[in-house]
Amino acid sequence: MVVDGVIQNGTDADGKPVYIPFTKTLNEQETQDYWGNLAYRASENFVYDASFIKLRQISLEYDLPAKLLEKTPLKNIAVSFVGRNLAILYRKTDNIDPESSYTSGTGQGIDQFTMPGTRSYGFNLRVTF
Repeated sequence: MVVDGVIQNGTDADGKPVYIPFTKTLNEQETQDYWGNLAYRASENFVYDASFIKLRQISLEYDLPAKLLEKTPLKNIAVSFVGRNLAILYRKTDNIDPESSYTSGTGQGIDQFTMPGTRSYGFNLRVTF
């Protein structure tokens, strides 16, 4: 893995930092260490605005007309469709679910190769006697 960037090489007459180009090729172990420790080196360069709007749940229900149930012992029948985690409508971060986490401990908000949130669909039938 090749890392390109800059490194501070002193300051100028006004006290402003002077940077020079920096390139280093990481070996296999250094690359593994870099990615393995990335979550522990969180700094302002890796902190994002996690504002988001999510369509977390939607439920659509239809009650059968009472006239259809007049000659039955049933008072009501309702059929509904439920969907959960349907879409992220708006987010400030690219390719990251703002609610993702790789742990339930103190690592909340760190996205480190986590599985995407589960989207689910279902149907409900409610019968009242």
